[in-house]
Amino acid sequence: MKAIMIQQNCAGAIDKEMLPEKSTDKEIKEINSKAHSAILLSLSNEVLREVVAEKDTASLWKALDDKYMKKSLANRLFQKQRLYTFKMVENTPIKDHLDSFNRIILDLGGVRVKIEDEDLALILLFSLPRSFQNFRDTMLYGRDTIALKDVKDALLSKELQNKVSADVDGEAGLIVTRGRNKEKSSGTTRFRSRSKSRVSRLRCFYCNEKGHLRKDCPDRKKGNSSEKMESNVKAMVAIVQEGSSLVETSDDEVGTDVLTVSTTGSANTWVLDTSASYHMTFSRNLFTTFKEWNGSVMLGDKTTLTVKGSGSVQIKTHDGTIRTFDAWLVPELRNLISLGTLDKQGYKYSGENGQIKVSKGAMTILKGKLQHGIYTLIGNSVIGEVAVSESLGDSNDRTELWHLRLGHMSEQGLSILSKRGLLDGSECGKLKCCETCVLGKQRGVKFSSGKHTSKGILDYVHSDLWGPAPVESHSRCRYFVTFIDDYSKKVWVYFLKTKDELFDWFKEWKIMIEKHTSRQIKTLRTDNGLEFCGQEFNEFCKKEGILRHHTVRRTPQQNGVAERMNQTLLQRARCIRLNAGLSKKFWAEAVNTTAYLVNRSPSTAIDLKTPQDLWYDKPSDYSGLRIFGCPAYAHVNDGKLEPRAIKCIFLGYGTGVKGYRLWHFDSNKVIISRDVTFDESAMFSQKEELVDLAERRTRREIKKPQRYADCISLNVGETDPIAYALSVAEIIDSYEPRSYKEAIKSETAADWCRSIRVRGVRTPTAERLNSNYGVATNLFLPRCD
Repeated sequence: MKAIMIQQNCAGAIDKEMLPEKSTDKEIKEINSKAHSAILLSLSNEVLREVVAEKDTASLWKALDDKYMKKSLANRLFQKQRLYTFKMVENTPIKDHLDSFNRIILDLGGVRVKIEDEDLALILLFSLPRSFQNFRDTMLYGRDTIALKDVKDALLSKELQNKVSADVDGEAGLIVTRGRNKEKSSGTTRFRSRSKSRVSRLRCFYCNEKGHLRKDCPDRKKGNSSEKMESNVKAMVAIVQEGSSLVETSDDEVGTDVLTVSTTGSANTWVLDTSASYHMTFSRNLFTTFKEWNGSVMLGDKTTLTVKGSGSVQIKTHDGTIRTFDAWLVPELRNLISLGTLDKQGYKYSGENGQIKVSKGAMTILKGKLQHGIYTLIGNSVIGEVAVSESLGDSNDRTELWHLRLGHMSEQGLSILSKRGLLDGSECGKLKCCETCVLGKQRGVKFSSGKHTSKGILDYVHSDLWGPAPVESHSRCRYFVTFIDDYSKKVWVYFLKTKDELFDWFKEWKIMIEKHTSRQIKTLRTDNGLEFCGQEFNEFCKKEGILRHHTVRRTPQQNGVAERMNQTLLQRARCIRLNAGLSKKFWAEAVNTTAYLVNRSPSTAIDLKTPQDLWYDKPSDYSGLRIFGCPAYAHVNDGKLEPRAIKCIFLGYGTGVKGYRLWHFDSNKVIISRDVTFDESAMFSQKEELVDLAERRTRREIKKPQRYADCISLNVGETDPIAYALSVAEIIDSYEPRSYKEAIKSETAADWCRSIRVRGVRTPTAERLNSNYGVATNLFLPRCD
């Protein structure tokens, strides 16, 4: 009403601020008269009779406001009751339902009742009938917030989709006709009488009107379009022609259902049919295996269709599982799944609330939904290995790519980062089973743990020492220590060669973190290890005012935050190392990279936020992440004619420098570079066994000493035993003196003198020394004084 008055330039009669400046009394009176007339002409007869006594605009407007905009308690409660009890009647057009809903919202606004947008969206969703249950679940699941506009847009899109589906199904629709066997009525002309109430429920299958049967249809008696109706009825009941009896049906009396459908359809649509004798399809492209043979099937109207052969077809069901069925190829027929065949194979089926389920035991194999009176399968046809209607290849590849880039992050974490738009706009789908995750993360049942929360960073710090590792890292470390902030769950990792280095690392970390945050460490929780409970460590904590919390003996669960963090670091480090095929000597690099990624991964302990978000109060940047262990080519400039890059493998991210850590196998060194080209696709095509890359290098040639050159025979690979024995004897003799003079001058002169101290005593050594002089063996050495 106010909009009409504004259009006619008379709104100033009800709103003084809208009057033109310096208006005269005559102009104001003219505006009031014009507004009074506009209001009266806009009212219905019923309303006009209520306010016809009002002679001026102000009193007329006030009367209407009191009648329809009254803000009394009863009026507000009535409008709220209309909203909260608002329900949609089945088969009501969506646009009409939304129009009624908008009308209630406007009425509530008139009495100044404001309802949150999210509450309105939920009320609209739950006003929908039961047939919209799947739509309601889709709108509510996996969302953080929901808006009324989103629900309205989705409902309008669904209505448009239903109209399009109805038009398509109208061309290849299915018709259900009911009839009774002619043999039952052919023997007699007497029929039992029917009550009026029973007849009133009957529907004619000729004109589709209630109250009579087809044989009594007035239109049929007039002979209008009889051939047209019969041409639309083709029973899709598959009967093998060989050795089968055919039962003729008629519409004269109500009897068994006969399913009829046209012979055209979509390759992705499968009808769940109780009357078909076998699974059938019209598309040759759906078969993965096929055997050609000729046969025929007969429909309910005695129409014979040709069978071209049979084989295996694959269908992707509602849960994403691809199942294989044996089917016939009938080019002139639509896709059929025979429930009778499934029943013979031990499956059970039941239908209710517009849905049919085929199950075996407790497992649901197939699901179908009721559309236009028939059950159609929820699923897609599969050609080879790729679904016709839904290609998930790109989505799955992107999901797996970010799963590997983020150090085998969970599916929930990927979904959260994807919704925030932090993964280059990629939409993460369902994550396939990752064998590396199973190998790296498989564990037993966890202990139930208590929850400790702090109010600020560094108020509570957890720490634990892990080690010793069975293999030294490249930096000869066997231990690592973790420091975890309880508030943000941010973790720092330091690697140690021995346990006694822990105290120095703690002091260094404490100075760095307190300078960085301008806050002090208040409480430190550790176990009772000597590296944490040493006198020097305890005195330092007392001096700095750090409160110590220790665990009870043999109760590591009380230090669960640090223990669980160590487990997470090792699990994901094991995953990325195994996925990269690196040896155990790279365990420290894997743990260091994992700590970097854990600080950028959502955590359930902090409401699915990341430690970096809480620590720096801004989202992390994921654009620079790469797959651990992937081939990387670092830029070098060794000369004008030399290669411009060297091949390495990616080991992680540099600390305090904007560059990547790379391992160069030729030099066995870590290189830090920012000019790097990565080949992440190589990690997807890697199908070979996980073999240490270092073991793939050619082995160094071992050369024999030059003094053994004479021992090698002319035949390659053979050794001259005589030459080898003489060379060994020469080496042995080189350790003993060759004459008496050498024995007296050697470092073992006292021992030699002791062995020949008594004159006239012959010893083997004396004999050997004398023989070296070429004298007779019965001569004696002079006495050693």
